[in-house]
Parts: sequence; C-alpha cells; structure tokens
Amino acid sequence: MPFLFFLLLPLALPAFLFCGLALAELIASFWPVVTPAETGDACALVLIPAHNEEASIAKSLARQLPEVPASFEVVVLADNCTDGTAAVAATFPRVTVWNRHEPAAKGKGGALRHAAARILREKNNFAAVIFLDVDTFAPQSTLLALANTAAKTQCPVQAADGFAAAPDSAPGAPLSLLGLWWSTLVREQGRSRLRLPAFLHGTAMAVPLSLLPLFDELKESCVEDKQLTAACVFANRPPLFLFSSPFHFHDETPHLWPQRRKRWEAGHLAATVQLVPRLIAAAFHQKRVGLLLFAVDFALPPLFLLFSAATALLSFWPWPFGIVMALFALGGISKLLLSPWRGKFRMLLNAAPFWMGAKIRNYATLASRRHTDLWQN
Repeated sequence: MPFLFFLLLPLALPAFLFCGLALAELIASFWPVVTPAETGDACALVLIPAHNEEASIAKSLARQLPEVPASFEVVVLADNCTDGTAAVAATFPRVTVWNRHEPAAKGKGGALRHAAARILREKNNFAAVIFLDVDTFAPQSTLLALANTAAKTQCPVQAADGFAAAPDSAPGAPLSLLGLWWSTLVREQGRSRLRLPAFLHGTAMAVPLSLLPLFDELKESCVEDKQLTAACVFANRPPLFLFSSPFHFHDETPHLWPQRRKRWEAGHLAATVQLVPRLIAAAFHQKRVGLLLFAVDFALPPLFLLFSAATALLSFWPWPFGIVMALFALGGISKLLLSPWRGKFRMLLNAAPFWMGAKIRNYATLASRRHTDLWQN
C-alpha cells in the first residue's frame, strides 16, 4: 500500500490542483464581474464559414440577415465544399461568397486562417470581424455589442451561449447540456471574478482587425477556438466575455450532437498537450503568475474525467479529495437551484447512468484511434 501511495502521488497532485481550481471557479461564479457592452457605430464584417451546408445555409441566412445592421457586410466562406453551399448562399443579395479549395489544408482552422488573410488584403476597412457558424443565431443587439466592444477594447470578445442557460431550447443529452452549461457559463462567470481570460467558443465572437494576423497560428484542428484563445493571451490581448449579449443555436442535425462533443473532447486533449507547456514556459519567462494560472485553467479536464480521477484517488487521500468533492457538490447543487436547471433534477438523475456509459465509450474510443473530422459546425 505505501508503494502504491507514492506511485499515485504524481497523479494525485495535479488532480487535486485541478479539483481546487474547478471549485474556486464554481464559488467565484456566484459573484461574476460583468464586462459592460460598449456602444457606438463601429462597422464589422460578419464571416460565416460553411462546409457542405447546402441543406441548412438558406434557412440560416434567412434567419440571420434581418438582424445584421445595414453598415455591416456579410461573407459566407464555402470551405472545400463538394455540394451547392456556395450557389445557395449567392442567391441572397446582401451576401458575398468566397470559395476556398485547398484539400491539403482541411478543417475550420485552415478556413479561418484563409479568411483572415483575405480580409486583411481586401476588406481592411472594418473595425472588427464577427464569426458566426451556420447553426448560430445572434440578434442585432449582440452583433452591435460584439463589434463595438472589440473595436474599443482591441481585444477579442465572446458572446454568451443562450441555450446553456435555457435547457429546453437545445438538442443533445440532458447531462451533456449540463456539462455545456458548466463549461460555457459557470466557468466563464468564475473566470471573470478570478480575473482570468475568457475562452473563445469559435462562434458569436468578434476579433478586432489588429488581431487577425494571429490567425496564422491556427492549425487544422476542431478546437481552433482554444488555439486562438491561447494566441490572444500570448499577445497580451486576453478575450472578454459579454454575459449580457446572448446567441443561440438552431441545430438542424441534433442526432450528430454526441459525435461533435466527442470530437471536441479529442481536440481539447490534443490542444492541452500542444499548448499548455508553451503557456507554462511563457509564464515563467515573463514572470506572469496570471499566465501560469491560465495554463492550469486551460488544461482543466472535462468534468467527467476530473471527478472520475478524484473518485479513484479518494481511498488514498480521503480528506483533501473528500472535502473538495463535498464542497463542489454543495456549490453545484446551489448553483443549479439558482438556474433554469432547477426543475431538471429527476431528468438528470434518470439520464446519469446512460451518460456515464456513453462517456466511458467515448474515452475508450479516443484512446484507441485518432479523430480526423476537423469541421465542427
């Protein structure tokens, strides 16, 4: 037993650090610091990257275009499409269509890198670029807040995920949505109080024109949002989060939601391995404690992995892990009771065994093969 105790110690220390940070973000989320949305008349370019979206692009544009201010321009980037996405988008009078045919550079990261370079060459009269996925809807108030805040702060700005706070309005398994609520809303509230950078979500985000050169660092990955977040932090332009400016998903393919979540988790683990060592090295080199804490936050595993590890280590270190997990459970239940999820306890409990089984299968799959689907719209 002593041998096993010391053998597991290298796993226990980072697990306890991660659990402690998750608990700190949960507690801090009760008192978020709200970034005020700026007002003004900044003009923005709205970029909608699309890959084989012929079936849904018309409905998406018909829904979104009436909300786009007249001074904004809309560009649809048809990325390596093999269907009629570009032709359908071109039927809308306010839309400019760009085509990218680069089979050797697949993925949304490559698409955004291409778009940023082209905007700097041809459309550099705008103050900011707003990125929207095909399945995203942002009201006019959110678009204006994003454009003006990015233009005035010269930092990237992320809008709030509306359905993370409205569990009846989104597709997917209940507990998967609860995980999304935790990662995209609760943790962002906690980060705001702890003065940590927000995370970009890849959609409903605005980037000032001055930061578009950072897109050169994006790789062919399904977590280009995390790559861009890290690039902005390295450049000392940490992203901001607008809690008062929501966006919404209108997913036409809810049956693909679990697969998308699996791809995201695979990409998250890969991005952690690639970027966290760089963040830690930069933190020590620049003597920035905040950057070191951000590196730990960046590496924070998905909730299921984190507390699976904590549960496994509970028998060896009952006091530290037991106290942290008990406090997390108490804080989590309190947060649920104050949220739109408060009426969902029975539904969540009924779904828990199936969710846990799906998670175990997902991680077994991730361990056995590499995911190559790099588009996540």
